Amino acid sequence: MKKMLLILYIATVTNCCDKGVIDEKDLYTKEYIESFVSEQFSPNVKTKDQSNVSSIYIDFSSSIQGAFDDNEIKSYLDYIVSEYIYKTSFFILRSSEIIKQQIDNDTQKNDFLKKCRDKNQFKEKMAPLRKTLNIIVENNENAIFITDFDELDDKGEIMEVPYAAESIKKWISLGNSISFFYRPFNQNSNQRKIFFAVFLKGNSKPNVRLKNIIDKFKNNSSFSSFQLGMHDVINYNYGSTEKTGLVNESLLQSYQLYGNDKNYTYLDFKKESNIPCEFYQYNDIVWDDNFHDDVILPYVVQCTDPKCEKNVLLSNIYIDYKNFNGLDYKGLGLNVTELSSIYENFTIPLFLKKNHLPVLIKDGNKMVWDESSEEDKKIQNYYKENSLELKPLSMTKIENAKEFFDVTTVEKGGKKLVKVKLHKYYNAQRVPDETGLYKLEIKLKSGMNTEKLSFFDLTAFNGTSNKSLKLSMEQVLRELYINREFTLHTIYLKFGN
Repeated sequence: MKKMLLILYIATVTNCCDKGVIDEKDLYTKEYIESFVSEQFSPNVKTKDQSNVSSIYIDFSSSIQGAFDDNEIKSYLDYIVSEYIYKTSFFILRSSEIIKQQIDNDTQKNDFLKKCRDKNQFKEKMAPLRKTLNIIVENNENAIFITDFDELDDKGEIMEVPYAAESIKKWISLGNSISFFYRPFNQNSNQRKIFFAVFLKGNSKPNVRLKNIIDKFKNNSSFSSFQLGMHDVINYNYGSTEKTGLVNESLLQSYQLYGNDKNYTYLDFKKESNIPCEFYQYNDIVWDDNFHDDVILPYVVQCTDPKCEKNVLLSNIYIDYKNFNGLDYKGLGLNVTELSSIYENFTIPLFLKKNHLPVLIKDGNKMVWDESSEEDKKIQNYYKENSLELKPLSMTKIENAKEFFDVTTVEKGGKKLVKVKLHKYYNAQRVPDETGLYKLEIKLKSGMNTEKLSFFDLTAFNGTSNKSLKLSMEQVLRELYINREFTLHTIYLKFGN
């Protein structure tokens, strides 16, 4: 650590007056942090807008005709249709056709509502369910699908194959989720199920209308639910950005010791963009021997406050593992990496193009920088001469920090309370980078819970057992989740700049 401090000191002295070097503080602004974090997540996860439903598909086959003798089912269908009339596209599924409904005026609206309330309209034996699933996935937009999931072959027989697996697997692989809600109904003395499947894109937040519909299902005990995807698994208990997950504000205490309690940044990306991520920035704190002795040792390692928990840095993050449905919770892991060079190589071009973009002028037969560009030392330092092209930046390096932080959980209120703590082998002399940017990824380890998949056991229209949907879900879980680790939540910690 002493050697690293000396190197940092020499670099600071050397570059303090060199205006050709970008100050690290210029890169760690809210604007650039948000751009970097957004880029780290897949395009389908970083959805900021409040999402509406783009399409609603209603199975008009005779196999769900009996559902409309049930007033509760009829009222829910009526509620959904009424909520989205004029606001989304409606399709009815009959035989092999997916028919878009023309609803441009009150007459057409009333005719469609009457059609949805009349069980005699549900008379075709077949409906193109697999085709509909493919369209939903292809469009990659929020949708509601109302059906019994009885897919028939060309002979009108039940297809007891996992016909839905590929579409659902692709949908989930894009970072999306599906909320299945069903209510049983009787038809020809057989107890069957009608599903209202809500396809939600990425981590997009449902708007008020869609949230009300989802809550209406969840709050009705006569409907059973199954969540596929990792939406709403992570829950914060912070209350506000002032009340973060920092245990006893151990690290914030450092600002009182070092005389700066304002130069601290906390960004909650789940709150702002529904991205499962937080960013903590300690602008003037270097994790050196002094920081260890003055803060970490008394306030974390040896903490005597009754409310303090020794070695724990971050807490108040809850995992609602019961929402995993078909997955069994097998524990958590934590990956810790130092990636300041990755961050800088991403943000330096953004900073330069915004603040130091060369201006080219014509000089004979060639283009050259204008006078102001010639005098800009950052342009000289980072751009190829008389060009808008940047020079190659330093090589990026991701450094594992295995013995810095760790994660543990305790059961609390039917959820897992996650705590980020110092690793048992933590040593102040071996901190990877005193001014580093650390990425902490909380990883889920899971297995398959086959008992919960009974949710998808179906009785077909003819009274026989139909395992096609259950087989589909087993295949999806087996291929996407089982014996794999995937990130539930990410925390960035940045020290010193």
